[in-house]
Amino acid sequence: MIRLAALASVALLLPLAPANAETPRTIIVMDGSGSMWGQIDGRAKLEIARETVAEVLGTMPAAQELGLMAYGHRRKGDCSDIELVVPPGPGTGPAILKSVNSMRFMGKTPLSQSVKQAAEALRFGEEAATVVLVTDGLETCEADPCALGRELEAAGLNFTAHVIGFGLTQAEGAQVACLATETGGRYIQASDAGSLSAALRETIVAAAPEPEPVPEPEPAALPEATLDAPDRAEKGSESVVGWTGPDGPLDTIQVAVPGEGAGRNFAYTKSGNPVTLRLPAEAGSYELRYKLGDSVVLATRPIEIVEAMVSLDAPDVVEVGADVTIRWQGPDAPQDNIQIGTPDGYYTTYGYVSGVNPLVLTAPDEAGDYELRYKFRDSEVILTRPLKVVPLGEGPLDQGAAPMGAEFVPVAFDVPPGLEGVALEWSAVPIEGTTFAVEAMAMPEAQTGGWQGRLEPGDWDVTADGPGFRLFARVQVVPEDENRFVIPMVVQSPAEAASFESEGMGEDPPTNAPGDPVPIAISGVYGFGVTWRAIPLSGQDSDVLGDVAGLGAAWNTRLDPGLWRIVGQAEGAVGAVYAGDIQVSASGETTIVMPHFMVNPDFPSEGGYRCNGKPICGMTDLATGLGMILPDGYGTDMPLFAQTAAGVRADAPMVSVLDITGATAEVIAVLNPLQWLESNGTCVGTEAGQFCTFAGLTAAQADGARVIGTSIMTGTPRDTPQTLRDTGILVTNPPENLFDLLAPDWKRN
Repeated sequence: MIRLAALASVALLLPLAPANAETPRTIIVMDGSGSMWGQIDGRAKLEIARETVAEVLGTMPAAQELGLMAYGHRRKGDCSDIELVVPPGPGTGPAILKSVNSMRFMGKTPLSQSVKQAAEALRFGEEAATVVLVTDGLETCEADPCALGRELEAAGLNFTAHVIGFGLTQAEGAQVACLATETGGRYIQASDAGSLSAALRETIVAAAPEPEPVPEPEPAALPEATLDAPDRAEKGSESVVGWTGPDGPLDTIQVAVPGEGAGRNFAYTKSGNPVTLRLPAEAGSYELRYKLGDSVVLATRPIEIVEAMVSLDAPDVVEVGADVTIRWQGPDAPQDNIQIGTPDGYYTTYGYVSGVNPLVLTAPDEAGDYELRYKFRDSEVILTRPLKVVPLGEGPLDQGAAPMGAEFVPVAFDVPPGLEGVALEWSAVPIEGTTFAVEAMAMPEAQTGGWQGRLEPGDWDVTADGPGFRLFARVQVVPEDENRFVIPMVVQSPAEAASFESEGMGEDPPTNAPGDPVPIAISGVYGFGVTWRAIPLSGQDSDVLGDVAGLGAAWNTRLDPGLWRIVGQAEGAVGAVYAGDIQVSASGETTIVMPHFMVNPDFPSEGGYRCNGKPICGMTDLATGLGMILPDGYGTDMPLFAQTAAGVRADAPMVSVLDITGATAEVIAVLNPLQWLESNGTCVGTEAGQFCTFAGLTAAQADGARVIGTSIMTGTPRDTPQTLRDTGILVTNPPENLFDLLAPDWKRN
């Protein structure tokens, strides 16, 4: 039983019929890959395609022999996922329509192999055969559609393949059109609902008699429009375009190459006046267009896109592991980043530039010759400059922020095990005998892990503040010594400790009567207000419980005997800070110290979270503010906020929950699906929206989905680089709470 995520995308392949009375046997090849969840005119392409399939099948003669081939509809990432769903035969229209409407879509795009298998199913070498393909995506399984077209034409008796490119660009269409032209078929490009419908009518509805010609009415006068924008702009930059015009529901401002029909980028006029338009990444001569209803050009004006001005201002020499402050100028396009790397093209670290200037990166741990690189849209290096990394103690004197003339020595401050990935704000305060001002050694921003710098010999109070905790030690810096110190954690200040001691652990647990739930106290919280949840795991009748324990206080409650999952969420945190399973017995184990646990599970290259080999994992996705508990053998795809073609973003995040115990991942539930039918399964409300579980799950899957759904938490979304979401760690602008950043397996009891 393979389930497809509600987030997964779809490419529907629709039927074309030949324009003669004796139509050959035909197979419709349907694409079950990801991109058809994209939208055109505010509607998902799969909705438009499904409606058109129903309309076209209703016009086909009953004797027409039709079949349905599907691919990518059962498994993710599997190029062999191809199935003849409905064999060709007369009267198959209802079966084809039912299959199309009930399919889920998630796979890759082996369109060439699918067309070949369809041709073989039609015995194309023995009799006339037609394969019809409507796709909004290109081949993703290393096959050549053009070569396949030539092969089928040479071997076929009377074989024809038709292709409709739904939403493809002109360049993309050229890559699949040859599959049709090599077999004597037609390639038709459809860019919206109207043109798709027209293409299907033009090629399929051929049996109907030609209607009497109707004189076309005189065209109405087009409304006027104007455009106001700079004559020149840098490539990849954003240009502000003023306009006048009718401002219809689908009116757009586009940037395009003169003579090309399709624009490169666009913005709807309803988004405002002026609009902000992202310019293409290639320099050259372009034009701005006002398009009425995204179809008729009312006004144009030329714009020259030139190479971007870019600069990198940074030190020439830094020490190993030092912070490198980089002031930059560049296009600031999406995915623009600055890298530190070796001259042969490899990088050691990088950071996205958007909203961060200057950008601070960490120098490599090995001395040598490196370079700084500005990488445009994470694809093209448009500027480099050399950077020399030298051993500790051999760098320029200003690296440690010491005043001129001070005699200082290298120092290194390390963190306790488990805090290497946590963002900390470091400071060092001289005790006596030093010449530094107190504030001179405070780091300007938080950085992850330890700190390396330079201090004048003498006694120093070294502090590292994290969200909700502190590291502290008094150290003595000695000339000609290693001066490497591990700074331990201080759980509470003396004032806080006295306050907590006076408050105690809360009220005494209530006494227990025979047959009553057992009184339980959950402790282990150090200085945080925590919302607790108890999720029954062994069929208890109790509802899921929730309460808030104040700073340093235990949670006193009552639980029925049985196995419970206890989850604690710190005030202001995105995900859980404590989690563990406890067995409550009638004898009453009254005090339990909750451990920390793995904060973010594995993060595979295809995107998403996986809990492998750990009893419990806590998924914390900073970019969406979504958190949940994942048992071993479960995971998610990448959480996101759904967005329409017009740029309207959903209020709540969307994510699919996966059972990863089998050979392929199986979707068992979806948070806030785009579409959901009652026949799919049931939905329940959570603080993050509707959590919908598929019907027909195994008992273990149903238990896993229930536990995951009841643990869903929300927090404030953060502007987090994609590559850092797996760790939950921000390099700059650290979140206010430590537990958004906890490293895996960090424990403190």
